[in-house]
Formats: sequence, C-alpha cells, structure tokens
Amino acid sequence: RTASSAIRWPQRKRLSGLTEEDIRQAVPASDALGELAEFCGKDAVVAHNGVGYDFPILNLTIEKTGRPPSVGRRLDSLELAVLAAPRSGERIPPNVNGSAPPSGLALVDLCDWLEVPRPNPRHRALPDAEAAGRVVLGLLEILNEDCPVRNLQRRLLHRCRHPWSAFLAPGGDDGVSLESVLTTLDTPPLGTPPNLETAKDEDETRGSPFDPAEAVAPLGVGGTLLREGRRHRPEQEQMAMEVAKTLEGKGTALIEAPTGTGKTLAYVVPSLAFSRSGDGEDATLAVSMHTKVLQDQVVSVLMELQDTQESFTWTALKGANNYLSLPDLADELAELDEMDELAEGDDDLDDLADPANLADEDAPDVWALAVIVGWVFCTPVGDWDDLSCWLLEERAQGFLALRWRISCGDAPRTPTTRLEQHCFHRRAVQAISEADIAVVNHAVLLSNTSVREEITHLICDEAHVLEDTASGAFTKSVSEHSLKRLFNVLGNDRRRGLLRRWREYLRNIGHPLDEETEEQPDGEDGQTPREKLEEIRDDLTNAQERAENFGRELKNYLLTRAATSGQAAVIYGVEHRIKPGFDTRSSAYQSVLNAGGVLGDALRGVVERLNRLSVPHRKRQLTEREAFRRRRLEYHIASAGSDLREAIRVLNKAIWAKDDDKIVNLAVLEPTSE
Repeated sequence: RTASSAIRWPQRKRLSGLTEEDIRQAVPASDALGELAEFCGKDAVVAHNGVGYDFPILNLTIEKTGRPPSVGRRLDSLELAVLAAPRSGERIPPNVNGSAPPSGLALVDLCDWLEVPRPNPRHRALPDAEAAGRVVLGLLEILNEDCPVRNLQRRLLHRCRHPWSAFLAPGGDDGVSLESVLTTLDTPPLGTPPNLETAKDEDETRGSPFDPAEAVAPLGVGGTLLREGRRHRPEQEQMAMEVAKTLEGKGTALIEAPTGTGKTLAYVVPSLAFSRSGDGEDATLAVSMHTKVLQDQVVSVLMELQDTQESFTWTALKGANNYLSLPDLADELAELDEMDELAEGDDDLDDLADPANLADEDAPDVWALAVIVGWVFCTPVGDWDDLSCWLLEERAQGFLALRWRISCGDAPRTPTTRLEQHCFHRRAVQAISEADIAVVNHAVLLSNTSVREEITHLICDEAHVLEDTASGAFTKSVSEHSLKRLFNVLGNDRRRGLLRRWREYLRNIGHPLDEETEEQPDGEDGQTPREKLEEIRDDLTNAQERAENFGRELKNYLLTRAATSGQAAVIYGVEHRIKPGFDTRSSAYQSVLNAGGVLGDALRGVVERLNRLSVPHRKRQLTEREAFRRRRLEYHIASAGSDLREAIRVLNKAIWAKDDDKIVNLAVLEPTSE
C-alpha cells in the first residue's frame, strides 16, 4: 500500500523544487499526522537518514500541532546501510574480494550499488519512500546471508536488542568468532595485482635500463596519459624530466611548481618508471605528503594509473594508531560475550543497571562494533579513514573510546597468532620495501626512524611545510577534548570504560569485590577492589571539575589579551604565546596558574589511584585468551596513566612558560561555530 500527503512546509520547496501551485492543496500538518498514524498503525517507520532529518521534522511537527505521536518505532536505514557497506566513496580501493563499495551512503548511491531503480523524481515523498523500501529489502538480504561475518554482526545486534535486529535472522551460536571472519582474508598487500609475479615475468619493460625520456613520454605530446580531458602541459613535462634526471643521477632537486602544473603526475609517472627499471630494482621509493588527505589523493591517482600503465605495486603507510588492531577487536568481542553473565545477578554493584536496560543503553555502541566487524571483512587497509567513522561518531557516544581501545600501539609485538600476523599496520610497513612506490606523510617520515632508514629515494611534496610539520609532529599538547577523552576512557561505566572492564575482569576470574587482591603494589595498605573503585571515581569527578574550572580561567585570560572583541575572539579563536615574566607575573594570570596547579594535583591523584589497580590472575594456568586479556587490560591501564602523566607535564611546562628559550608555549582558544 502507498499513501502520500503534501503539507505546508516552505523550507522543503528549495530542495524538492515544488511550486506554490504544487502545494496549494496541501493539508494542515495535524491532518497529515493523523493520516500517517492511520496508515502506519503500530508498524515501524523507516526513513533514510531519519535521525538526521526526517524524525526531527516529525518531532517538530508533533510539538507544533500538539498531536501526540501514534506511530510505531522509528528506524533509520542509514544505520542499516553502514552495516552492509561500511566503506563508501568515489575513488577508494575495491573491497578485498574485488567488489566495488558504494560511491556514498545517500539513497541514490545505495540504489546504484544494489542495482535497484532510483527515485524518480528525486526528493519527492512517495518516490523516495518507495526507493528507500527497495534499498532496505536489499540491505536486509545482505545482512541475513549465512556467512561468518553476517552471523557475527547479527549476533551482536540481537544481543543488544538493536531496533533493526527485529528484522534480522538469528545470529547463530556463540562459536562465531573474528578468526572465522578472517578465513577469506589472506590477500596480497593493498595495490598488488593477484598475478604480480606472473606479470613481472612477462613484462619485458620491467628490469630494463632507466631512460628519462621514455619515462616522461606518457606526459609528452601525444602521450598515453593525455586523454579523458587531460591536455599537454609543457611545465608538467619539464618537471617530470627534472624528476627523472634526478632519480637517474641519484641527486637532489628542489622544484617549485605553480598551481596548475600537474605536479602529482609529474613526479609519480617517472618515479614508477624508475622503480620498475633495472636501476630501481633494489630501490625503495617513497612519496611523502603534507597531510593524510593529500596522501589519499595520491592513492587515487595511483589507482587511476593502474588502469592505463604497466603493472606496478604501491602501498600507503600512516601512523600506527591510524590502524585497527585485530587482536584487540577480538578481545573486545570476547569481553562483550561475558557482559550478560556479569550483569545478571550482580548484587555487589549498585550502579549496574538491569540487563534489559543495559542492552538498550549499549545498543548504539554494540551497533558500532558490528559495523567494525563488517568493515574488517572488506577493508584492504584497516586504516580508520577507510571506515565511515563520521556516522559512528555521530550515533555512538562510546565510539571514540572504543577506537582508542582497539587501535594499534606504536610498537607491535612479534606476531604469535593469526590475528597478529594479519595486522594491517605491520603489513603496510612490510609492503614499503616490496612495493614499486610507497605513499607516506611527513609526520610518519619524521617520527618513524625505521621507515626513513628503509627509504632509498624520496620525493617530498609540499616540502616548504616540512618545518611546520616537524613542529606539529613533535608538539605536545593538552586540551579540553583530550582530557574529556581520557576521563571517558577511564570512568564511563555505561560504555566499557577501563574501570568497568577491570571490575568485569575480577568478576570473570571469580575475585569478590570485597576481598583484597593477592597482588598488592609495594607499600600499599590492603584495599578491596570496591574501595579502589570508589576512590578513583571520586578522584575522576574531582579532576573533571578542576579541568572545567581551569578551562574557564584560561579562556577569561585569553579574552582579556585578545586584541579583538570578546565575541570575535570566541568566533575566530585566540592564540597567545605565554612569556615568562610578562604573563607569569601578571596579576590577571595568577588565577590561571592557581587553577592549573590544582588541576595538576587532581590528575596526579588519578594517576596514583591507577597505579593501585593490580590485575590479578587465576592460580591455575591461564588460557591464551585469558592471558591476552590480562596483558591488554594492564597495557590500557598503563597507557591511560602514561597519557595522564604526559598531560600533567605539558600543563605544568606550558602555563609556567618553562624552557622558553627552546620551545614555544602557546595557549589556544579554538574558534567556535556559534
């Protein structure tokens, strides 16, 4: 059945193209709500991006008309789409199975991906609704497939009683694991054709002497790359020749390329020719970009060239914490499996909610976990930028803390398990020496010694910002956002904070909360886990209050120092260099120093409490999973403590402007959109 009613909503005309004549017969909003309620009954109401658009309008209409809502549960098909297609974009690498991800998560993009008719005309209620229905059916068909990844996703959604779980098949038994999802993921490094070795053997041009003129020919008059709108650019050809000659002579060149030169192709094309030649056979050639965004743009160029050039391999490398850690994700799933047992009959803790309420409360975060599981199945890189993180950040409040827990550390251990061997970051690092060309960014180049030592030939794009990038890479900062993240990582009981995980670990190994742990740090008077939890929570609350007070004092001081009006300073931001003697002796600055000192003391109190959180183990031999979980919990507690100590150090040095002759101490008020 279909139903459609036009209502008087002037803003809608700009998007839909409706004219005054089209809506002349529109019914009042209250009547339309009545028709909607009669049509839907208690059935679920689905809208694409409903949370972001349709449902707020519906709520506003209900509020204005005073008509109580009388429709069933509201579902957003965008949340369903990202489960089935966690990767989307115009120019991104294909999924590991060779399939193409959708070009976006908009309704028309999903229609094209699922090969169902687009709405015609667009932005009209009934055609859009019919198209959304076709998309939902297609997405449900994908998510209900009987395969390890979909079974695991459905099991997660059923466990937290996510609204979409009512339309999904059961998730199977609890034996579905991340390892089973990875059974089909033994793929070559990103950018490597499956028949690489055969292609190398059959490619007569690979291994031949490097000829600069031949290398630049694709960009010359009548060159093979001058098609699909590209024209010959003498400046581009000239720059490419400079790059080629420099590579041939193993020299150094500094090139200034004005906007419009086409510099990316000017250095990529000869670089690939050099790497594939006999002269570059043992070379490790890398292109370093200013930002990760520019890095991704070069990757897009390389993907385009793979369709027209001889076979070549490439890889991209970012900082370790940009990558998903598979062992940590597996442990996150294993810990989630224990939540139901821990929640039921938990008489020891007053703040643990009823299991039914707990499931509803955790539903957005478990949904985010299910999206990540689907992403693991299709991502060739495991880089967080490859995932549609914006939607997870918007819909799941615990996503940032989850991402912190399951990101790679800076120094991965020697792989001992299948998951560690499949580590995305490790594979990206190893691929640098194997690929014809590697794409890195300045921050990785400057901060990773092993990567620098591996590279024999380097092309540095945007070299004029290297100094600024170095400053940024080695700058230490503490911000309102970073402290809030740390507090959330530690104390968020609802969303898998460290304290909750420590408590759950004790319950899992059978350690009562009112008995002292056997492993006490030196000099610690015996405390029960309950007492430790109560104390550290009190200290966290105190630290949060002190952080808010310090932020207010610093903001007030910066506004007094700003040359513009207070309103302009808030809108555009303020950056002020703190100078010893000038600021530190100012009477107006004393409140900042006092508040900063109190905040530092509060943070030190939290660190001291963290040091007392010992992680005991069973007297019997631990299983491999239990041992990993214990190490992981210890690592996260130590990392949180290290981050807090670093925040204290930076705070103390910055507000007192220490080492002013060596470093620049800045106080920054970020601009606001208000």
